[in-house]
Amino acid sequence: MTKTLTRGRPKKDPGSFESRNHQIMDAACKMFAERGYTNTDIEELAAELEIGKGTIYRAFSSKQELFFATVNRSLEQMTIFIKSTADAENAVGVQRIQAGVRAFLRFFDQNPDVIELFMQERAVFYSSQKCSTFWEHCRRNSARWEAFFSELMELGYVKTLDAKWLAETLNQLLYGQLFLHRMDGSQVSLESRSKNVLTLFFTGILTSKGLEATAFGAETGDPE
Repeated sequence: MTKTLTRGRPKKDPGSFESRNHQIMDAACKMFAERGYTNTDIEELAAELEIGKGTIYRAFSSKQELFFATVNRSLEQMTIFIKSTADAENAVGVQRIQAGVRAFLRFFDQNPDVIELFMQERAVFYSSQKCSTFWEHCRRNSARWEAFFSELMELGYVKTLDAKWLAETLNQLLYGQLFLHRMDGSQVSLESRSKNVLTLFFTGILTSKGLEATAFGAETGDPE
């Protein structure tokens, strides 16, 4: 039987490109975290990966593009991790908030380099960005969280408050934990702080008497 010859270059598996790009971003995340954005050199990154510099630039047109691709991929991984963790625990309702907070902090326990990238983004690109990539990520997912809190209000598990404000407040509490943990060099895990975050978010610090003293309840229409 005569073998049919195929002309031209063999087709490359798209999966191999995706795998290679993930390898590049994995190494880039570590190098950015260790050296900082300014001191990260693409040629040195290529040498570490044992590939040509051109291979990186064919996937990412610039160091900046590589940096933000790495940050965005980390946020996507975070979202998948939180959802899969909550699903595995069969968490629903307010228990899903608990599971989500613990999973969020656990993700950054396992991926501390990503916190460094968040800090570098604000330091290096502050003047050219209206807001951070993390907050853009939160905004893209805000409708889902607002609907979730609204549902809990209808079921009577959460006070009647602004659902958007609730989602933003929880994000602010968690985002702040990342920076404080990184800056104070604490050896305590982030996940261990989840109880403190949840206690503050779920119960607050004031009694009914305390709220009356501030007139806060009257201003917000907060039910007793």
